[in-house]
Amino acid sequence: MGCCSTGSIPPPLSQTIPSIPIIPQRSSRRGRVPTNKLTSITQRYEILKALGSGTIGTLFQAKDLNNNEFRAIREVNKSSSFHSVEVFQELTILKKLNHSNILKVYEAIETSRSYYIVLENISGGCLADKYKKDCIEGVISKYIYDMFLGLDYLHKQNIVHCNLSQEYVVLSDNSQNPVLKIIGFTLAQNLSEKKTIDQKQLKYIWASPEILRGEYSEKTDIWSAGVILYYLLTQRSPFPKGSRSMIIDSITTGNVDFSNSNFTSLSNEAQDLIKSMLKVYPEDRPSCEKILKHPWFKISKKMLPLTYNIDKKLLGFTVKYNIATKFMEFIIEQLSLERKDYAILGYFKSLDFNGEGVVSKEETVNIFNQAGISITHEIEIIIENFDEGKNGLIKYWDFMIRLTNWDQEFKKKNLGKIFKAQGEFVNTEILKEVAYGVYDEEWEEFLNQASASRGQITLDDFKKYFKQSISTQEKTS
Repeated sequence: MGCCSTGSIPPPLSQTIPSIPIIPQRSSRRGRVPTNKLTSITQRYEILKALGSGTIGTLFQAKDLNNNEFRAIREVNKSSSFHSVEVFQELTILKKLNHSNILKVYEAIETSRSYYIVLENISGGCLADKYKKDCIEGVISKYIYDMFLGLDYLHKQNIVHCNLSQEYVVLSDNSQNPVLKIIGFTLAQNLSEKKTIDQKQLKYIWASPEILRGEYSEKTDIWSAGVILYYLLTQRSPFPKGSRSMIIDSITTGNVDFSNSNFTSLSNEAQDLIKSMLKVYPEDRPSCEKILKHPWFKISKKMLPLTYNIDKKLLGFTVKYNIATKFMEFIIEQLSLERKDYAILGYFKSLDFNGEGVVSKEETVNIFNQAGISITHEIEIIIENFDEGKNGLIKYWDFMIRLTNWDQEFKKKNLGKIFKAQGEFVNTEILKEVAYGVYDEEWEEFLNQASASRGQITLDDFKKYFKQSISTQEKTS
């Protein structure tokens, strides 16, 4: 079944409420966010091309002159006072957040004429556009799971998106394993402040009943996510056709179409999840934490990004030193926030639907079986080698470390960037912060192994240390 087609869904940019007279508070946020002052943005970034423009500024693709990485930069002219407040509200919120499924903001730059917000470069387009045809519940459920991971993190920071729609649920890139990202935070709110929402800016088709009355909570995002999921899986609106006012009336009264054949043909688990999210009263909707435990997500185990070499990698990889393990965990954490090897996150998430950070023996066998790989004879070896607590459970980081492409990540350029090298040298104080909790003897042994001198380690020696710290011996058939 296909996902939401452009023919059956109104154009995203026109989906705003025409006239609900609630005036937003326009208190300036600029003073709370530090900006780097430059004469010109080109002092730090090479502008490559314009990506689009709208009421809140022009978006460019750019390249960071310091590290050659691509960024998205939003330019806001200082004369556009109202919309620059919107942008700085988004910036204020995003600067506080750090999650792999939420758009990352790097810095704000100010020139005499404009403000520039430097953002993570997102090039994969909308999730809905990627799956217009042949939409499989098992594939979509993986992305929706990630969406709720992002929302759960957001809500635990006391933040509500307030304007979640399918155009704000996007993919990091066009690779085979892109990461889902939540964007579009111009109306996001901190629940401790309870500002008034400018309802004219809402994407009304995805808006919850309560936000159309000027009220909102974490459950507001749950409704919007339910509408998004309905669209993705049925290729149609959950509300009866009609004018905007009629659709808004359907939303506020909970008149959701659960009887059409597109919806009833979904799995019972998918129907149950969507119905639970599209309840009129916010208190009747589940939290993100509860949704993440819903049985529907287990469907995604039928479509896993596994390859035949995974069992060999798991069985043939060892790390000799505790400090090396801490450094490798830190590298993976940085990679998961900023760039490649995103697929490695999917492996673990496919196994850990309880969100407990561990996977069981049975789950491991089941996942490999569904990927066409029998590890019946190897599973006891896996448990013996990777079950640190001797309780039949494998820790999250064990998988992460063993499935990472370390030949790529141990390159000097990557190590230098992640550990903030100055030229060819890494400061040992930075490394000690990463290796928190190790014994003094371990630390001294590391300094000796890495040929540290005067508080510094060369990138060549650091790379050599890593190479000596791991052992890879793939199992041969």
